[in-house]
Amino acid sequence: MTAPLLQRLLPSPDEARSLWQSGSTFRGLTLEPGVLPPLVLFELALRAGASNWLMPRLFALPELGLVVAAGGFKTPIDGGEIEIGYNVAPGFRGRGIATQAVALLLAEAFGSGLRRVRAETVGGNTASERVLEKAGFERGGEAPRAEGPCRLWWKDAPVRGQVAG
Repeated sequence: MTAPLLQRLLPSPDEARSLWQSGSTFRGLTLEPGVLPPLVLFELALRAGASNWLMPRLFALPELGLVVAAGGFKTPIDGGEIEIGYNVAPGFRGRGIATQAVALLLAEAFGSGLRRVRAETVGGNTASERVLEKAGFERGGEAPRAEGPCRLWWKDAPVRGQVAG
């Protein structure tokens, strides 16, 4: 069974400000419980100004009228590299949603000319590790974090003429 196709939505600054006030809908779509990233991520994006790289993306299943995932770029672009993060609403985990969201984030990053995308997994999050492996990420070392050891991952942009995987 294949997962329904996700649609990537990039909130405008005004929409981002109102997301945390309304908390239940976005562009006529219902926000699944647990889908919104922490408010601090929207605040960081709004402070960044004209750059939309830090603005969290929302991922919707339009045919269901639901926003079921969020994700985006956690860091400013650094030497052609950027870090991604993602979250799927608890009621929609295990359905291929994260895999699609990561593919959309990779397409956005590599389509904009970035050369590498990084990610981290914390505390043996094997589901997230499987998502990154399916997307073609390579596993690097580990780094200490407040929440526990963190595994580092990366994926390089496809070489011209190669098909992205």
